[in-house]
Amino acid sequence: MEKRNRFIWFLYACILCLCFSVVTASLTRLMGLPVQFYFLLTAAAAAAALVGIYLPVRLAAVKCRPGTEWMYSGKKGVFPSFFLPAALTVLLVCMRLFFSPEGISPQSQFCYQRAVLGTKLLLPLSGELYAFTLRAVLGFFPGERAVFWLNLALQAAGLVLFYTGIRRREGAFCAVTACLAVIFTSPFADSIAAAEPQSLVFFLAAFLIWLGTLPFLEKGRPRKVQAFFLVFSGLLYGMGILVAPVLSAAFLFWLAVAVSGFQLKQTKGLVVAASVCGAVCGFFALFMICVLADAGTEGLSASAGKLLWSWQDLTAGRITDSILHSPSLKDYWMTFPLFVPALFALFGPLQQPGHKNGSFAAWTVLLGAVAFWEMLSQAPLQEQGLRFAVLGVFSGMGIRNLFFVPDGFDLQPVPKKTGDSKGPDAKEDSRDNREVSAPAPGEYLDNPLPVPKRHRKREMDYGFEPRQDQMYYEIPVADNDDFDLKE
Repeated sequence: MEKRNRFIWFLYACILCLCFSVVTASLTRLMGLPVQFYFLLTAAAAAAALVGIYLPVRLAAVKCRPGTEWMYSGKKGVFPSFFLPAALTVLLVCMRLFFSPEGISPQSQFCYQRAVLGTKLLLPLSGELYAFTLRAVLGFFPGERAVFWLNLALQAAGLVLFYTGIRRREGAFCAVTACLAVIFTSPFADSIAAAEPQSLVFFLAAFLIWLGTLPFLEKGRPRKVQAFFLVFSGLLYGMGILVAPVLSAAFLFWLAVAVSGFQLKQTKGLVVAASVCGAVCGFFALFMICVLADAGTEGLSASAGKLLWSWQDLTAGRITDSILHSPSLKDYWMTFPLFVPALFALFGPLQQPGHKNGSFAAWTVLLGAVAFWEMLSQAPLQEQGLRFAVLGVFSGMGIRNLFFVPDGFDLQPVPKKTGDSKGPDAKEDSRDNREVSAPAPGEYLDNPLPVPKRHRKREMDYGFEPRQDQMYYEIPVADNDDFDLKE
């Protein structure tokens, strides 16, 4: 394994352990256990996952040798590109319609009040942008129904984009596991009836991830097209960073994907420079537009300071009332089905033969950046939806690694070659195995000099056996045939 692969493996292990420790610490606190039980709970969960799931499945996979090619499929075809996302979208809609949380009143929340008052969109932040969008939906649906249908539309559209982006990089199997994490985890399920920007942030993140997987940087594309796509996508990523700082994780994901597509160091440097310049230009372009739009009432400097202070508040805390309820014990236990297979992603090759699996580093960067921003802002469980969505990708990799068996790996012991074997084949096998052992009495020593391979006698035969009536070799010729060419 290369050094960079070892570093990526170590980085992912640190990020996963950090996220998992936060969950187990919350479980320990909610169950009223002492601090000492935190380490016992973490060790018990890891041991149960390894002994109860990993080892039995790995032994069964080695014995049965199931194929894993179908887990990489999904780049082409009607089923993975149309029917699977359609089925996942229908499942999302059914789960939100029939299992939506009760007791959540969005009328007292910040974004709903901003939407009802009808204030202008002056700050392009996630809460303000969500309130502006909700105001437009209130013209079609009254009251709380507008909140529900807006969140449902954002989650459904984001799910399709999220699936398509993952399918292009990791295949349909990882895309399905990531979408199931979005459908069943509590952060997205609880936010469906709340006037808060969780669904909007997921939609924007899914769009930026989908944008980063478009095949504009593949080999054979014109250089002008690649340069234009780098700058244009950088502009969109910069605008997204101004909307929500956590979307900078999608920009880092895009950088990792773009850099991995080129081999020359000079080209990688140009790619990074073009993307960063585009992102900076997009950030400040949207920033200046909003400052100039608000400068008429408060002044240019006051408007710029207000926007910067509001954007900084998103990194330190929440300016919107998005706390739905205190996370329950059930909400935290429901995250274990994601952490357990994501843990199995550590026990497998980063790049399996025959597949372009070079985006493991990009997904690791995305997960690490999302976890960094969420921990920096001390976001509760309800605002960690993007982290669990990315963990769904690693869960698919972990399940895939369970069934992957390297070529030549077998549980049956290989019989050793002994010196009593006779014949030329046995001597050649003993040379290939390179076994160091003392020669038996009367046995010839191996020639240390390079010699040509021993000639093996081969027999040739016809492809068919002719019948008896076909056993003739003389072709009849007429007596008057003098073999002259006549015109």
